[in-house]
Amino acid sequence: MADTRISIARTATIVVAVLAVGWLAAVLGCSPAAPPEPEAEVADAPDAAPQPEVPKPLWQQHVDELQPEVESWARAWSNQDVEAYLAHYSPDFKVPGGMSREGWEAQRRDRLTRPSSITVELTGFQNVGFNKGFMGGRERQLVRVQFRQKYSSDTFSDEVDKELQLELVDLTWKIITETSL
Repeated sequence: MADTRISIARTATIVVAVLAVGWLAAVLGCSPAAPPEPEAEVADAPDAAPQPEVPKPLWQQHVDELQPEVESWARAWSNQDVEAYLAHYSPDFKVPGGMSREGWEAQRRDRLTRPSSITVELTGFQNVGFNKGFMGGRERQLVRVQFRQKYSSDTFSDEVDKELQLELVDLTWKIITETSL
């Protein structure tokens, strides 16, 4: 009787092992009984069709445009071109300090036109992240960038680290938040 139990236990162990090998082979997409196929050399298959590229998300397709867009914003500021400067902001821009959008735009107009000259220089530009978020009742794909901003005019100068959060609006990057770090 003891020999029968040992024999049954060995048989069960073998069955479990065979099932595990079959399951593992299925997961890996190969047959446990099939010999490995020889690797094809690239030179031997000139007619092989190229693998189609997986399409990138829309924001990734336009990520190379981030730095030129931010530099365009700084250039509009330096040129004291109020309309071009404000056009870089999303209609959903989060105005700081609880100010209304109209009040903020009036303040920006004054600060851009009052000095006789303005210079804005950006250095150390880096894309620091992508995230999805809900704002205004819809999902948005946002990209964050950071840089060092040097501002100087005949009335004021400073140098700060800054972070902009931008969203792709009609295939153009628009500033949705602006933060001095």
